[in-house]
Amino acid sequence: MTFFDVRVPGLQMTVVQADGDGNDVEPVTVDEFRIGVAETYDVIVQPKENVAYTIFAQPEDRSGYARGTLAPKMGMTAMVPPMDPRPMRTMVDMGMGKMGGMKMGNMAGMDMSGMGGRKRKTCPRQVRMTPLQKE
Repeated sequence: MTFFDVRVPGLQMTVVQADGDGNDVEPVTVDEFRIGVAETYDVIVQPKENVAYTIFAQPEDRSGYARGTLAPKMGMTAMVPPMDPRPMRTMVDMGMGKMGGMKMGNMAGMDMSGMGGRKRKTCPRQVRMTPLQKE
């Protein structure tokens, strides 16, 4: 499942309802919100100028984006903003912050010889492996 970060550059949004089932919320003004699959939010925007705005949504992994236009007249468009950098998650971000102190190096007493496992495959001799070229 994917989460999307949604924003309208140049406008603040006031979230007034969550999940579309009449779940009114205490209105909160935001620049951006995160939405998941099958979630809905009702937001109010109040443009102060007679210009077009881009409604911009990017997935959490920053693999692409979707855009729409909010405009006072047909045919108007707005600039597409640059995508945010891809976030790098740590163990703390995933709720596993207490694992940082675990010492995994010395596993004396753990006999893994009976595990079977798959044998490691190697490249055939006729395949030549070369280092990746940096651009």
